[in-house]
Amino acid sequence: MFKMFNRHKVEHSSEPIVGYRVWLRDNNKLTSIVHTEVIWPPYKPLMRHSLLDKGIHAVKTPQRLLDLWHSYNVHVAGSVYLWGEVKECTDGYLAEFAYPKELFMPEETDPLIVLELEQAYGVPITLRAEFKPKQEPPQEPEPAVAITLPALLQAAQNSTFTNIAGIIPAPAISVTTNLGMNSTRWMDVAAIFNPFNFKP
Repeated sequence: MFKMFNRHKVEHSSEPIVGYRVWLRDNNKLTSIVHTEVIWPPYKPLMRHSLLDKGIHAVKTPQRLLDLWHSYNVHVAGSVYLWGEVKECTDGYLAEFAYPKELFMPEETDPLIVLELEQAYGVPITLRAEFKPKQEPPQEPEPAVAITLPALLQAAQNSTFTNIAGIIPAPAISVTTNLGMNSTRWMDVAAIFNPFNFKP
């Protein structure tokens, strides 16, 4: 999840170290963005063995926290207390124990969600302008369906002409002309759809 190379220092700390990280939100609980099945327990520390003894990640600076926010589709950011065996890395920490210190959420967050999360973990939540919800890319409009001449011919064979007129309104017909059809077939189509002023 985090780029943390050159693990070079291990501390056994009774005094917490402060790091920064991001979370997903599952109802009023925080979850890891990698081990999404792991819920950060309210009012007690998350322990390393909950993450297969890999350690609890945190970065060192608020700027790296912003980088993480913009790199992942997450709901909550914040600072965390780290203690126990803490490995200091180039870009952050791997800790034995951790608990949120303060949480940050976008300004647009529903106040009820803020209240529920504050009550769940007993830590303050600040709404911050720099933590904006990740925008979903705009969806491409669905392409118009092109009704090809073979499809129209098939419809003509399976329906009366009046039924075809009701099923396929003339303004909606988009015909692909490069179909390699011989002139006799074109004439057949022209005869069938003459009321539409259809011309091949």
